Amino acid sequence: TLSRYFDVGRFKNLALSLSAYRNRYNERNDDGMYLSLPWGNGATLSYNATLNRNDNTHRASYYDRLDGRSNYQLSAGGSRSGANLSGYYTRDSDMARVTANAGYQQDRYSAFGLSAQGGMTLTAEGGALHRSNLPGGTRLLLDTEGVGGVPVRGYGSVAATNRWGKAVVADVNSYYRNKASIDLDELGDSAEAIKSVVQATLTEGAIGYRKFEVIAGEKAMAVIKLADGSEPPFG
Repeated sequence: TLSRYFDVGRFKNLALSLSAYRNRYNERNDDGMYLSLPWGNGATLSYNATLNRNDNTHRASYYDRLDGRSNYQLSAGGSRSGANLSGYYTRDSDMARVTANAGYQQDRYSAFGLSAQGGMTLTAEGGALHRSNLPGGTRLLLDTEGVGGVPVRGYGSVAATNRWGKAVVADVNSYYRNKASIDLDELGDSAEAIKSVVQATLTEGAIGYRKFEVIAGEKAMAVIKLADGSEPPFG
């Protein structure tokens, strides 16, 4: 394995990683290599090849994140059996993780798939539809005091609270202190967070509950002046 850092124009400190291997079995060699090049903010170019007596395969891929919730990958390759193409797009919505994928193998098949992974949590304190990692996994119910549309997060993507001010984050760890917070950068002008960070340590499969302090309402600024246009002598 070889690694090197270099600059290309406005892209600084790029990391190039090259790995190669050889497997020998029954007097036959299987050779392969993998090349990875991070590109831009979160994007990665990669190439891998495998050479053996039966087939030679080559495949190039490009991965990128569109924003904090979406990512995609496009791949193209070839072998003795023909060309192949594939790709996927994943979106972390407030209520589910949605993935669309497609694949094509020359003279063999073409396929398309769509899936959604999510769940619903209901407790005495309220509930919400949410993204889920494992059925019955550890979760944290977050409450923004009835204020909807507040962006909250655990360790993954942001999720907005529902109309009742509830959201569930499933990216929490069991038996460790977890932190959840309001994303102040995405918080709208009509809401203000008094308490924006909460913590919880949960057992495996538990559903925790934490409340933020949030004030909602419209903001306005007024300028008070006297009849002659001067400002009143407030301290």
